[in-house]
Amino acid sequence: MKALRWLFVAGYLGVASMPLVWLVLTSLKDKAASISIQPKLFPSMSGAGEGVWFAPTLEAYRQLNQTYAGAAQPFAHYLWNSILIGCCSTLCAVVLGTACAYGFSRFRIGGARDWLFFKSCFKTLKAQVCAADEHNGNLHNQKERIPWLVHW
Repeated sequence: MKALRWLFVAGYLGVASMPLVWLVLTSLKDKAASISIQPKLFPSMSGAGEGVWFAPTLEAYRQLNQTYAGAAQPFAHYLWNSILIGCCSTLCAVVLGTACAYGFSRFRIGGARDWLFFKSCFKTLKAQVCAADEHNGNLHNQKERIPWLVHW
């Protein structure tokens, strides 16, 4: 039974990691191989890109510092902005969440259970609406249609 469990976990890990493997392999292809009609699936160390094999290159990574048409800054600028915003918003959520959890657990607050239930219902509703909108292809205009979801 233990071997079956490990086999299941290994299979699930393989399936779950396939998008990341595909992402890395595509980043190692040149533009022609990445948009080719015939799929190029495996890197070839001999450099010949025939059949399902492609010649790996690091050219895409070398061009990350270049500013392309339509962009005001190179990729590194936008990556740093994303990392900074992600870290700051995570820090704020952890600090605020810890303070609120402490307050709800330490002090008697009238209707605390109702507020916690209300908050968890809105979190669940937001996830369901986002999933439904994404499924229907309407995720891009969610904030215009349901502005109260942004604040919860």
